[in-house]
Amino acid sequence: MDNPLCALLFAEDLVESILKKSGIEWEVQKEGVRYLREHIKKERLTYEIVEGVYALMVLEWRTICYCYTQLISKGVDNTFDYNYETVITTIHYFNTGYDSVKYLKMCALLCGLTLLYFQEKDKVMSNEIAHASCEMLAYIINLYMFQMQFNAKEDWFVLSWTAQVIRRKIKNKQPIPTKNDFDTKFTFRDEPKQKGTS
Repeated sequence: MDNPLCALLFAEDLVESILKKSGIEWEVQKEGVRYLREHIKKERLTYEIVEGVYALMVLEWRTICYCYTQLISKGVDNTFDYNYETVITTIHYFNTGYDSVKYLKMCALLCGLTLLYFQEKDKVMSNEIAHASCEMLAYIINLYMFQMQFNAKEDWFVLSWTAQVIRRKIKNKQPIPTKNDFDTKFTFRDEPKQKGTS
């Protein structure tokens, strides 16, 4: 089993990368889990995951904005309420268990909500929301690792690979998978047809 801190570092790095890509500098606390980075042998976040989550966030931006307005209309202006809403959403969304496509979509949702809080609310609250989003994303990975639905030796790679597939599909304006039941043929271009074949 992977060190549970790996998932939190992954989530912090992901949220920080998405915010930076969106023009927001997030001052992640250098104490706490961050100072332990030197003891974690391998970083889990890849370029493919950042690009895949960002592409999903852009693709689903209207939905994310709608979710944000729903949170604001409910009076979600503190991390306690935000955590409650994300926990309820996560329970319903992952009702059939872990799936890399669903996890990447959840990453896009929480990163997008965090971005909107940074754009619309004060910095102190936005920092707290960013940390709450990271904690939820880490919790999901650690929960499914504990339940043996997420294998740390294989599924970090699968997550990166899935993000790459999703990014390519979005770029090529193809429908993205709804769950992780696709096979490797989707990652490659169609073979050119031979002359004389249909």
